[in-house]
Amino acid sequence: MPFFESRWFYASPVNATERHLGRTLRAMYEALPTPPPSEQLCTLLRKLDHAVAAADPTP
Repeated sequence: MPFFESRWFYASPVNATERHLGRTLRAMYEALPTPPPSEQLCTLLRKLDHAVAAADPTP
């Protein structure tokens, strides 16, 4: 990979490798399935929503 440098952007083989690894890892993590939230978490969030709604005096 050629060396490139400007006022706005500095790229060296090391930086290019790090960017490539970063893009690859990001793509791998985004491809992982996201499990749905547990029922316990959903229950807690519902309780929080109800508590906030009950405490809010505006209709």
